[in-house]
Amino acid sequence: MSEIQLVVFDLDGVILDSEWAHEKAKTRIRAELGMKGPVDLTAFTGRSNRVFWQTMLSQAGLEGDVDELVRRQFAIVIEELDKAGQPESPGLSSLLEFLKERGTQIAVSSGSEEYFIRDILRHLGIERYFGVIVTGNDMKELKPAPDIYLAALRRAGVAADHAITIEDSKAGCQAAQAAGMRCIGYLACGKNPQDLSRADYRIDRMEEAKRIILDLEA
Repeated sequence: MSEIQLVVFDLDGVILDSEWAHEKAKTRIRAELGMKGPVDLTAFTGRSNRVFWQTMLSQAGLEGDVDELVRRQFAIVIEELDKAGQPESPGLSSLLEFLKERGTQIAVSSGSEEYFIRDILRHLGIERYFGVIVTGNDMKELKPAPDIYLAALRRAGVAADHAITIEDSKAGCQAAQAAGMRCIGYLACGKNPQDLSRADYRIDRMEEAKRIILDLEA
C-alpha cells in the first residue's frame, strides 16, 4: 500500500488543451519576426518557452528579448483560449473534487510564468484547489530535469513515493520519474501525439486517475 498524499498536474495539455494555442502563438510571432521555413513545434512540447525562442533567434541569426517574446506568446495564448471558450480537460473537476474530499494535496508544476498559470486556473475557475504552484520563474533547470517536481515535493512536505504526477509530454514523464515519482500519462482520448511510453500508467480522461490512486492504496 502506498498512500497518495500529493497529486501534481502539468498545466498545458493536462489541465486544459492549450498546446494548439501555443503553436498558433509561436507561428504568429515567428511570422511577425520574418522567420521562414518549417519547424517541428511538437519537439518543444513540455520544454521551456525561453529555450524555444532562444533556439529560434539563434537559427534565424537574430537578436531579440527572449522574455518579451515569451510574454507576447502567453498574451496570444490567453486571447485564443478566451476566444475559443476552451474548457478544462474532460473529468478534471471531478478528479479535483475527489482529491479535495480525501484531503490530498494538489499542485501544479509548469515551466510557464506564474501570472500565466494563475490566469489559466482563474479562467477555468479552479485556482482554489491548488495549494502548491511551482513555476518556471522558480527554476534554473526545467523539464526534462526533475527540479520542478522536486520543488513541488519539498513545498508539500511529501516524499516522492507518496506522490504521483499527471503529464502529457515525454519530457514531463522523464522529469517526474527522475524526481522518483510515478507518472500518469494523459492521452486525451488519442489526441495527444507525444510519446508517453515512459509513463507508469496512461489515461484518456482525468477521472480515470481516481482508480489508479485507489488501486495504489489497496
